[in-house]
Amino acid sequence: MGAGSGLDADLLDGHNSDYFATASSVSSIPVINIGSFTISSVTANTAGTVDITPPSGASSSKFVFFTKGGGNGAYYIQYQQLNGSNWTIRYRFESTGTNIVVYYAWW
Repeated sequence: MGAGSGLDADLLDGHNSDYFATASSVSSIPVINIGSFTISSVTANTAGTVDITPPSGASSSKFVFFTKGGGNGAYYIQYQQLNGSNWTIRYRFESTGTNIVVYYAWW
């Protein structure tokens, strides 16, 4: 980083410290909330649905579903809002299984 090297130890990616946010300048950090529900049984490659009531404060634009374990990889899990009170969760799994826990997160 000597003279003529083109490198400046006072910069990060060509920017000085005024360019970057500080802890005091960040107005809010989203809180991630997690819940779950159980699908009692699925048949391989067959679509199914289940209705759930959205948690208080859940955002329809910031929502994700995922499964864990059981060897039942999801082809898809998606939701659509119904009547402003319930979500219909649509799913399809690649193999038959029982008591599959579906986790969801919102922020």
